[in-house]
Amino acid sequence: MIFRTKTKSLLPQAKLYSELLVVTERGSRNIEAMSGNLPSNDYHRIQHFISESPWSARELMDSVAKDINDLFKNEKSVGLIIDESSEEKKGEKSVGVAHQYCGTVGKQANCQVAVFATLCAGEHFSLIDAQLYFPQEWTNNPKRMEKAGVPKDTVYKKKTAIALEIVKRQKEAGIRIDYVAADALYGHDSEFRAGLDELGILFVLDVHKDIQIFEQEFQIEVPAKKPGRGKTPIKAKPNQKSKRVDKYMADLTDKDWSTVVLRNGCKGALVSQVHAKEIYVNENDTCVKRTLIIRKTKQYKTTVVHFILSNGSLEEFTKEMLAEYQSQRFYIEQSFREAKQNIGMCDYQVRGWLAWNHHIALSLMALAFFTMEKKEHEAELPLLSYRDIRDAIIDNFIQEQKPLPFEEKMAIRHRQRQSDINRHYRKKSNVLK
Repeated sequence: MIFRTKTKSLLPQAKLYSELLVVTERGSRNIEAMSGNLPSNDYHRIQHFISESPWSARELMDSVAKDINDLFKNEKSVGLIIDESSEEKKGEKSVGVAHQYCGTVGKQANCQVAVFATLCAGEHFSLIDAQLYFPQEWTNNPKRMEKAGVPKDTVYKKKTAIALEIVKRQKEAGIRIDYVAADALYGHDSEFRAGLDELGILFVLDVHKDIQIFEQEFQIEVPAKKPGRGKTPIKAKPNQKSKRVDKYMADLTDKDWSTVVLRNGCKGALVSQVHAKEIYVNENDTCVKRTLIIRKTKQYKTTVVHFILSNGSLEEFTKEMLAEYQSQRFYIEQSFREAKQNIGMCDYQVRGWLAWNHHIALSLMALAFFTMEKKEHEAELPLLSYRDIRDAIIDNFIQEQKPLPFEEKMAIRHRQRQSDINRHYRKKSNVLK
């Protein structure tokens, strides 16, 4: 059992914390504010459960992955979608925090970054795995890592290496993965692509517009010396000319494109212009055959272009299938949105490694419950939203828990604050002695 120590069950705390994440409004999901809504003073009990209790966040994430895998067992195709999510943080004590690119604000900022994986099937999705990214300023500082409670064997890993680790972990656990999709941060990394090749997993990965492609197979060789004066070449390189993928697209004609309906949504069908061709790329001085897919989609007054590489051949997969798989990347963004808005995945005020993992694992568990409810009721309630499910949980919670009068709530809150102040002064006085 996951929520159990040697002496007692922690299931009541897990249930209570998960419920509080859901019923508390966004911006007030810290432990003090959440426990203030309860008739009894559960602040220290919940704080200990999140920050210090030894239950395994990894076991909980693995359990969530298996539950979602079972939920999707009869679906036509199941994809594992990879992306990172970042949250701004103040100060330097939150585990993994550093001045780095923060996607939520679109620029460099003081933040934490983690790599996530969503399992999706059709229009259903749920986050199943997450791993915190540690910049080198953390991994090069063992004392800082130890103070935050980070395991001693933690070393620096690129985000793409973390992503590959997640894919391997899910595959080894028996999770169904028909394909992996990710944005250009991951798709542009040849080591990540090679790792998925080794695992035997189909990928459809976005790449940057400046990636070089070859329309013909090439060899890596030292070019012959040109007649006349000049240095003799010594460096091996491809014996065919390459072309930037955006330049390749510019040479395409109307007949090279097909109109594809990728999926239906609440705002109408997603329709794209799709082109696909088998090409070659230079990966670590090796000629590797890939399938290039280009997807153009009109959004409002602009056209969004995705350049995609896949290891699936056009003999085995149609361009429509590969384009559809790539478009499923939309659902990891939906996963983040639902987890942050309706569950409070980003509303945490914890600093240590254990607390961060506990909070994220419980958030994934809560999102999985929402996904199961949505899929269970899709026949009679096809438009059921995550917000609808949250509203139902809030109604049930209010009936079970009678809110405290304002004066009593404030009295409890102030006693908690005074207790924390006294505790810090006792620690300081012990140091002074």
